Amino acid sequence: RKDENEMSNELAVRGEITLSGDVWNAMKEQAGYLVKSGFMPPAIKTPEQAIAVILQGREVGMGPMASIRHINIIQGKPTMAAEGMLALCYKHISGFRAEPVEDTDTAFAIRLTRPGQQSYVSRFTIPEAERAGLLSKGGSWKTYPKAMLRARAISAGCRLLCPDAIMGISYTPEELGADVDEEGDLLQGELVQEP
Repeated sequence: RKDENEMSNELAVRGEITLSGDVWNAMKEQAGYLVKSGFMPPAIKTPEQAIAVILQGREVGMGPMASIRHINIIQGKPTMAAEGMLALCYKHISGFRAEPVEDTDTAFAIRLTRPGQQSYVSRFTIPEAERAGLLSKGGSWKTYPKAMLRARAISAGCRLLCPDAIMGISYTPEELGADVDEEGDLLQGELVQEP
């Protein structure tokens, strides 16, 4: 049976990158200090949760603190605000472009362009939100409908055109049922779902 250090030496992150035992041990120590600091998002209560978020961030090229600020685990899945998804696309796809083409009270559309591929326009509308039952739930859709339209159009477009850039961080927190503010960040007190 392998001990924890042997297992950590085999932990692969984003393709060829692996964590050595020293890096793994440093990460565990840092996570412990971060949780004890009291400055973590309210959803991260344990060093293990902090490590899970940091590892997810490493897979998409984010540092530890950026990961903790921007990645939320909802229903066991990593989520991120739509603007964070766009940032990952810009970071990982040279020549990527995102241009809003419609921004009204009832619809948002964005044209996403990857070099060498046809542009794609992703659009989300209030009638689609009504059909999906999103408006009757209240919460973020009632308070920030324009921001929610924007987030849905962006996340759907990124999932379709740039899955390699977002590497499994495919949904916004709101898409998995969390209440968020206008920027797509979890509202105070929203918690990571326990496994």
